[in-house]
Amino acid sequence: MGRAVKRVLALSLLLLAACVSGPTGQATIYLEAEDTVTGGLASGTSEEDVIDGWSVAYTRFVVSLGDVHLGRSASGAMRASPSSVVVDLRTLPSSGFALTRFDALEATRWDVIGFATPAASAASTRDASVSEAELAEMIAGGCSYVVAGAITEVASRRVVDFRLCVPADTRYGPCSSPDGMAGLAIVAAASTPAHVTIHGDHLWFNLFPSGAESVVERRAQWMADCDLDHDGHVTEAELRATPAARVFTTTRHYDLAGSPTVDGHGIATAWDWVRAQMSTVGHFQGEGECPWAPASSGI
Repeated sequence: MGRAVKRVLALSLLLLAACVSGPTGQATIYLEAEDTVTGGLASGTSEEDVIDGWSVAYTRFVVSLGDVHLGRSASGAMRASPSSVVVDLRTLPSSGFALTRFDALEATRWDVIGFATPAASAASTRDASVSEAELAEMIAGGCSYVVAGAITEVASRRVVDFRLCVPADTRYGPCSSPDGMAGLAIVAAASTPAHVTIHGDHLWFNLFPSGAESVVERRAQWMADCDLDHDGHVTEAELRATPAARVFTTTRHYDLAGSPTVDGHGIATAWDWVRAQMSTVGHFQGEGECPWAPASSGI
């Protein structure tokens, strides 16, 4: 960093501190993966199991995440970090991946917090967990995610794998913590941590919940049914060729109400289902809710 840039940065921090009266603190925003990303989903009958005889394991779960912002609705104050990073969630440390830090925050509740999963771009920071080729693939495809793994049928041991580069340019927020409190309370003279959490089980939901995820079932048979050539591998082309009306039916306990539109229409194919579900996976502080909306017409 050059001396001129350092002087400008130092002056900006001084001016920021001068605009804040009273005690201040800081916030560090981390990215974390739900344990379904790292540990997969078991087959079984418990609330978070896959209930139709399949288990799920991921080998890659790459996300493009950015535009982290923190604000106060009462005063209109807003702090933002528009940069984005592309990282494999399966490699994150248990403490999380530091996305950004906001200094000199008034020590009170900042009730507006949000983020985005933009399409990867040449301006994105590539973490070492992501190869140059993978980032290039995401840029070329306008993708926010690369999701790869396999489902295994417990009874037959049949395995069906998948690797998908998924466009899901989505804005999340304002987010609330699991107890329903909006945003983040900043503690004076301390660093307050907060976590953006990406869930790994939404692809297997049977609906699009607007609140508690306890209302959903997790099912994976649909992915196996999209293996149209029966080669044990599901591709984007096969998902595009599979009508939603064939695999996401009410008799199979699916409900498409409340889904995001995809390219201006509803869920017409299994590929639409993937893109729509992957635009809902962002949460806050674990299970805290974040309203989501397409960031562009591409979803």
